[in-house]
This record gives sequence, C-alpha cells and structure tokens, in this order.
Amino acid sequence: MPFINDIPVKGLRILLSLQHYPKENGTYEMIEGNPGIQRFIWEHLENSNRVLQRIKYVSGTVSAKKFVVAAPSIVVVGHKVSFEGQVPDESKVQKICDWLYCTNVTEVHGFLGLCSYC
Repeated sequence: MPFINDIPVKGLRILLSLQHYPKENGTYEMIEGNPGIQRFIWEHLENSNRVLQRIKYVSGTVSAKKFVVAAPSIVVVGHKVSFEGQVPDESKVQKICDWLYCTNVTEVHGFLGLCSYC
C-alpha cells in the first residue's frame, strides 16, 4: 500500500490501480452477497451515499443538470476526467492548435490563458 506522501512523486495512478482489487487470475474481487458487483464499485457507491447524506444533513442542494452518476468520463473545467486520470479536453487542445500567430500583447495573454487550462 503506498503512503499518502508518495502521491506527488508517484502520481495518483498508483492509488487508483489499487482500488480495483485485481486477483492473480486477472479478474476482480466481487461482493460476496452479489457476485455481479465488483468490490471497488460497491465501495464507490457507499462513499457516494455518505457524501449525499452529509449534503442532505446540512440542508445542501445538488444541481440535477450537473450531477453525473456512473459515467466513464466527464468534462470538468476543460479537463476530461476518467478513472485513468485527467487529460485536456479535445476542444481546448484543438483551439490551441488552430490559434493564429499573436500580433500583440493582448493576443499573447489570451493564448497563454488558454494554454493554462491544459
């Protein structure tokens, strides 16, 4: 099990790889009561339920339009986030590739601002 201090050095992928609970035969550990559900999915649903219950307890609200459940990946603030990590959104990368040559300081600021999302 990696230490929390290793995350900046080794990256988040080392922790994410341990969450799937792989077996030696290549399959994943299942829930005993329901063999169709993998253990990491069950734990994720339990954690999600805890978060939603705490939001309810403090009278918080959740936007139904922005609430995404069981999606393989989502785009958050210009980054595509999935189990494997985050990568820049393709539309942002395409805008950078299509950017024309900068002719003044304002355009340079705009270009650098766009690049900061990637």
